[in-house]
Amino acid sequence: MFFAGHMILSYFVNRSSWMNKITYSLPLIFAASILPDTDFIFSPFFPHQTITHSLTLWVLLYAPLLIIKKWKILPYFAATLSHFLIGDVITGDPPLLYGLSDQTFGLPKPWLPDPSVPEYGILFRAIVEAIMVLIFMIVIIYRKDIRSFFSGAYDVRHILVLGIVVFVVFLGGFRSDVVYVLSAHREILYLAYGIVGISEIVFLLFLLKGTSKTQISERIGQKLE
Repeated sequence: MFFAGHMILSYFVNRSSWMNKITYSLPLIFAASILPDTDFIFSPFFPHQTITHSLTLWVLLYAPLLIIKKWKILPYFAATLSHFLIGDVITGDPPLLYGLSDQTFGLPKPWLPDPSVPEYGILFRAIVEAIMVLIFMIVIIYRKDIRSFFSGAYDVRHILVLGIVVFVVFLGGFRSDVVYVLSAHREILYLAYGIVGISEIVFLLFLLKGTSKTQISERIGQKLE
């Protein structure tokens, strides 16, 4: 998955579980959901989808926060774990126990013409991304529960954190993707990244516009106490 897919997945994980009863910041949920992809900027030191896509690292990092914040940190922990426990298991094969084992985990993909050709995998991820955005659009239009990021409903600091994380991931990922696409010269890649680009733009527009028409008495993106 890409930006939108991981963020949408974290939204559904928290909205459809008992954690929806916990007050959380949507911008921070989105930021937490793409933290594993910050490994793009560390690619000179270790490959993408290794240590940052494993339970080993995130259990260690979140353990002190779980002790300090207790249940209040669970939505963010779930958002980060959803990245590779659900998203990457569906579209890839992450090493969930990296550091303890090099074993990878992923769903079989018999529909791919040739799993050994990475371009088919990228196109599959792009299609999943588009489907996720479409489902998200339908759900939030029906629920009318996403407020515009311009509405003042969210803490500006939380939106800034999201922006920084997105920028860091985009900076690293965009560089590697552009080099790969330009060097491969494959039409299938142009199609895949075209689908991804449109999906990300549609997702962003829905966040900026929002779907909620009701007024709320307290801020959704409040500071964690």
